[in-house]
Amino acid sequence: IAFGIAGSGVQTINVGAAGLPNITQALIIDGWTQPGYTTTPLIELNGGNLGTSINGLSLRAGSDGSTVRGLVINRFDASGIYLNGSGNHTIQGNWIGLDATGTLASANLRKGVLALNSSGNLIGGTNRAQGNVVSGNAEQGIHFVDVDDSTISGNHVGTDKTGTVDVNGTTFNGLQSGLAITAGSSGNLVGGTTAGARNIISGNNHYGFELDDAGTRNNRVQGN
Repeated sequence: IAFGIAGSGVQTINVGAAGLPNITQALIIDGWTQPGYTTTPLIELNGGNLGTSINGLSLRAGSDGSTVRGLVINRFDASGIYLNGSGNHTIQGNWIGLDATGTLASANLRKGVLALNSSGNLIGGTNRAQGNVVSGNAEQGIHFVDVDDSTISGNHVGTDKTGTVDVNGTTFNGLQSGLAITAGSSGNLVGGTTAGARNIISGNNHYGFELDDAGTRNNRVQGN
C-alpha cells in the first residue's frame, strides 16, 4: 500500500467504527511513499471513532513478512500494532501513541506494540529513520509475550521524537513500562553494540524494562 494523498502536511485517516480488517497475508504498508515525506510521518491513523477493544493494525496468522512503516498510529481502544501468531514482521519509522507533531501523547489505550506468539520480528533498526517513537500509550510501549528471536533497536520509548522530552508524564495510570519481555520469550535482542542500535527508554511511569515469567530466557539487553 503506497500513499499519494493530495495536499501538504499530515493527512489523517479517521478509521471507522468497525476498525481495519486483519492482515492475513504478507503486506507492505509504506507511509514513506506519501509525497513530502522526509523524516516525519505524514499519514496518521486515528482510531478515536472506534468501539472498544479494537487494535489499530492487526497482523495475524499467515501474515509472515509484513512491513509497517512511516505511520502515526493513535487513539485506538486497544493496541496500536498487534502481532499475533505470525512473524518475520518489520515495524519501522512509526510514531505510536503520539500526535502528528511527535511531541504530545495521543494514547492507544493498551500497548503501543503488542506481539504475541510470534518470532523473527524487527522493531526499529540501526538507521534513525527506521526507529519508532512509542510513547504516551496507557500500557507498555512494546510488549513481547511468548516471542522469540526478535530485535528491538533504535527506538525512542517514553519520549518525544527527539528522545529528550518525557511524553508520558502523569497523564495515564496504566502499566507504563517502556519495554516488557514476558511469558516464555527467548533469544530476543534489545539494543545492540552500535550507537544506532541503542534504544532510548525514558520517562515511563513503571519499569523502564521488564523481563519476567518462567521460561523467559536467553534475551540480551545491550547498549541502551
